[in-house]
Amino acid sequence: MQQMKKLISVTIMLIMLLGLSSACDRDRGVSLDAEAVDIPVPVYSVKQTDEPAYSETAAAVEPNTVSETAEAVTPAPTPGPTPTPSPVPMESVGYWAAHINRNGVNLRSKPSTGSDILGKLNLGEKVFITGKLEGWYQVMYGELTGYVAEEFITLGSYATPTPKPTPTPKPTAKPTAKPTAKPTAKPTAKPTNTPKPESYHTVYPGQFSEDDIILVARYLRREQPYGGQEDLRAIASVILNRVLDDKTTIFPNTVRGVLFQHNQFCTEAQLEGYEPNQKTLTAARYVFSEHGATMPKTVFFFRAAYLGIVWHPYEDFTQYYTTINGVNFYKGIKYW
Repeated sequence: MQQMKKLISVTIMLIMLLGLSSACDRDRGVSLDAEAVDIPVPVYSVKQTDEPAYSETAAAVEPNTVSETAEAVTPAPTPGPTPTPSPVPMESVGYWAAHINRNGVNLRSKPSTGSDILGKLNLGEKVFITGKLEGWYQVMYGELTGYVAEEFITLGSYATPTPKPTPTPKPTAKPTAKPTAKPTAKPTAKPTNTPKPESYHTVYPGQFSEDDIILVARYLRREQPYGGQEDLRAIASVILNRVLDDKTTIFPNTVRGVLFQHNQFCTEAQLEGYEPNQKTLTAARYVFSEHGATMPKTVFFFRAAYLGIVWHPYEDFTQYYTTINGVNFYKGIKYW
């Protein structure tokens, strides 16, 4: 900047000197047109720079004013998208046995009250828990898998109410002895009818095929997966009693026919996926190949004990016989 000012000052002085010289020549009568005098005029170029040019007006602006203006127009940062929460994973649990603790409980397709209802469950019905998720249990009920709210399930088997004992009658006072009367002839006592002993079906080796025994064992695995030998043999005996029944034509005379009889034990499709284990095979062989039935010939029915002893609406042709490991067994009394 200083150099430029010096150059400008020199140029102005030369121009003033030339003006004075011309005036003197006019005064002396000398014409400038007679002969031109070339006086070189220096040309000055301004060097280019990336620095901002100095300005007194710009220098007068306070720095705070410029800063506040810049801050006023700075846009606020755009907030990023809200992250989607990751779904809570299903907690896998063991194959827990449990039961429904009230009537009319919904079995749903998903752990939500807005999902489809697969069925209704009632008090005491057995389910198996396979998972847990935020107040819901994932359960297996027969061939169905769904979800039931946690508050409607109790772990363990349903407790059958214990019947109240019949009160022992109080002894009555002995009557006062009356005068001895003349002896009368004693009537001849009628013979009492001694109840006939219960009869049971027996079997011999080879009477039933290996396929029949495996089929019974598969059904026992589905019907009573946690049963012991006593109740498994009793259920197998009910099947044998129906197959060998010779008093009526109500039941088929084959194992397959009895198991898949309409509205009785199950359908063939319902046995898919159930394979026999050592426990159910042992019970099936005991009844169908080695020993025979452990239930009397007229025991044709059974159901879960938590449903009660009286079997509505079949009480007219069934008679309660016994209970084994949570299973009630009944005789047929109308046609036998």
